[in-house]
Amino acid sequence: MKSTFVGYQPFADAGAFGVRPEYIDKNSGKRVAGKNTLFEPGALMDIVYKRDILKNIALQTKVSLFWAYMRKNYDIDGAGVLQSETYAFNKNVDVMWDMSIVMNVTKYITASITTSLIYDDDIDVLRTKYADDITNPRAYGPAIQFKQVLGLGLQAKFKSKYSK
Repeated sequence: MKSTFVGYQPFADAGAFGVRPEYIDKNSGKRVAGKNTLFEPGALMDIVYKRDILKNIALQTKVSLFWAYMRKNYDIDGAGVLQSETYAFNKNVDVMWDMSIVMNVTKYITASITTSLIYDDDIDVLRTKYADDITNPRAYGPAIQFKQVLGLGLQAKFKSKYSK
């Protein structure tokens, strides 16, 4: 089960991250706020690889693949009225890939380089080639997200009078 929680109501109303967006009920004419949660039953596969490249350099990579079995689609017309809700077979796989290299520079200093790659078709991202015209219908959509972090750390060991 993959769970998504959207705490910021304007994002939930816009249908961000795959939650049901805000709509107008066609029977009562009342506005129904966007949902703040999305629960997707599915299959998850994790692949982890660890290796010491050198005596003081370690590599670790992890790939997580998640496939939600079904997807709920909302047909909302131009006036914001919900016409129908349907379930469809999901053909997409969410990918989360993390890789890190950790180096012990000295006895007290470590350095790390970490990268993360995410692809989730429920998350709409502003595509750079359309950044000048955000009204273009293709300006937002699923895209690969990439993050990299460089870290420096200090490490110290403390001995307790109770340790052996």
